[in-house]
Amino acid sequence: VGSCQCMEENSSESIQRYFINIGSLGVSGATVEHTLWTKRKIPITWIQFYLAAAMGLLTWKNVPVRYRKVASDSGEGCTADADVSEWKIVPKLTDISFANGRFYGGGMLICPDADLFDGGMDVNVWDGLKLWHFI
Repeated sequence: VGSCQCMEENSSESIQRYFINIGSLGVSGATVEHTLWTKRKIPITWIQFYLAAAMGLLTWKNVPVRYRKVASDSGEGCTADADVSEWKIVPKLTDISFANGRFYGGGMLICPDADLFDGGMDVNVWDGLKLWHFI
């Protein structure tokens, strides 16, 4: 089980979400929103997804983000300074995925080196991408 804690830049309040396999934020969320519309209009699922992804990439505006990985075997937070990575800055985030599994979205390979059984969490960052990078 993975956990992601997010907060807006000028806020002291955070939200925490738990996930199994992959948690992500960015254009992947916009794609999910567009899929809700496309699945009512188009009966073929793979067309729904590709159209929703294209719509998401066309409407998504890349944003600056900073993140760090915090490791814990106990699930109780950090146990030592070595468990906390340095802050990494992504100037134009398209999408970030935190994963212990390799695939999501009906078989999309998002984190090729992730392993459900290694106890680790992989991070995949898409920085500054637009629709034409995927065509």
